Amino acid sequence: MKGNTWVVIESPQNPLIKSLAKLARDVGERRLRGECILEGSHLVYEALKGRIPLRVLLFTREFYERTIRDEEDYRALLLAAVDRGTKMIEASEAAIKRVATTVEPQGIIAAGKIPALNWDAFIRAVQARGNQERREPERSRVIVVGDSIKDPGNCGAIVRNCHALGSCGVVFTGESVDPFSPKALRAAQGSTFHIPVIVEGKRSEAIRRLRTMGARIIVTDVTTGKAPTAVDFSGTVAVVIGEEAHGVSDEFRAESAMSVKIPMPGGAESLNVAVTSGIILYEVLRRRMP
Repeated sequence: MKGNTWVVIESPQNPLIKSLAKLARDVGERRLRGECILEGSHLVYEALKGRIPLRVLLFTREFYERTIRDEEDYRALLLAAVDRGTKMIEASEAAIKRVATTVEPQGIIAAGKIPALNWDAFIRAVQARGNQERREPERSRVIVVGDSIKDPGNCGAIVRNCHALGSCGVVFTGESVDPFSPKALRAAQGSTFHIPVIVEGKRSEAIRRLRTMGARIIVTDVTTGKAPTAVDFSGTVAVVIGEEAHGVSDEFRAESAMSVKIPMPGGAESLNVAVTSGIILYEVLRRRMP
């Protein structure tokens, strides 16, 4: 693979290394550049499979000898990325650690383009995914809305659940964390590159856009909601899940057609938001099964 696209960086003080470290830690920098940092073999592999444009890819000599050189599928994807313009950089462990947000990085890190989904593109992607998922007109097209999800692990797990269980897209609104932060991306395990994800800070705009899609809004509510088995999920629905401390915002409650809750006979006060999303989405999936 070695050629004019492969350079070597030793110093963690290298300007590129310092700029990538800032990208990993600064949400404003990510939004300004439209890029995110991908840490670890699996995330980079999923981004390559999803044909996410990678501007630069750092790897240690050890990672090259252990993985890139010997694993044919991985090498083929990297070669295709190089053909699309990815710059390959062999980096020292010290340089990799300067960029990484994990204690023990795996020896490969990339800077990749955040999927540029404005609302129009998001709606088209949701409709396309919904058409693939639905075999009959009456079946559900489900969008999950994370309302002020403040934990990046929960944020990523919600995206992963949505990808795995057939949701058509994910919206994060209110004071939600950045779903393209390194920790959220790790929690999503690559699913962020396979399902439409959009960030809309203004709840009013998210509601307006969901309405233009013909979505009925269903909110989670631990006190008054119906069990998922009793809720009508047909057509296009937006299931809104709020962060555990305060739940769904009043703005979404005012626009909701109904509410849903997970029965908890064991007496716990609440469920983790990612677990809640998984249970609700599985109920939708269960109804599709023959």
